Amino acid sequence: MIRPTNPFFASILMIVAIFLSCQKSDDAKTDSVQNKSTTDLRKLEWILGTWQRETSHGMMFENWKVINDNFWEGKAFRLAAKDTIILEKLSLVIMDDNVFYVPVVSHNSGPVYFRMIEQSKDKVVFVNPEHDFPQTIIYRKISDDSLHARIEGMNESVESGIDFYFERSEK
Repeated sequence: MIRPTNPFFASILMIVAIFLSCQKSDDAKTDSVQNKSTTDLRKLEWILGTWQRETSHGMMFENWKVINDNFWEGKAFRLAAKDTIILEKLSLVIMDDNVFYVPVVSHNSGPVYFRMIEQSKDKVVFVNPEHDFPQTIIYRKISDDSLHARIEGMNESVESGIDFYFERSEK
C-alpha cells in the first residue's frame, strides 16, 4: 500500500512508524534491518539543511533536518514580509524496510506516500503511480551548494514535469 486513503489511518500509521523508529531492539535480526535502513537515509545526508530558490512570489525555501535514524522532517515555505508561509510539510520515513517521501499539502486529503525506488550518492527517486500528480519525485545533488528537484508524471492525461533548482541557503 503506497497511499492510505483514509486520513485517520494515515495519521495513525505515521505515529506508529515514529514510535517504532524510537524503540531499541536486542534482536540481532531487527538491528540488522534498522542498520540497513539507517544506511539508506544516511546516503541522503546531502539533502539536509536549508535550500532556496527565487520564484515569481519571492524566495522559496526547503529545509530538512534529522529527527532520528528513521525519520527526517522537512518543510517547504516562503517568506512574505515578516510572515513564514508553509507550503508543504515533508518527511522521509522508514516503514517496512522501505524509505518513503511523504508530503502533506493542503490540496490533498492527507499525507501521500512516495516509495524510494532508486538511490545513489547524488540522486534519489520516489514513486507513487496511484497519485494524481506527480507520480515521481526526483532529487539530484548537483554540487554541495546546488540541488535539482523534479516532479513528473501524467497530469490530466499529459506527460508533465516541473523542475526546481535550489542553492544552499545561509538561513
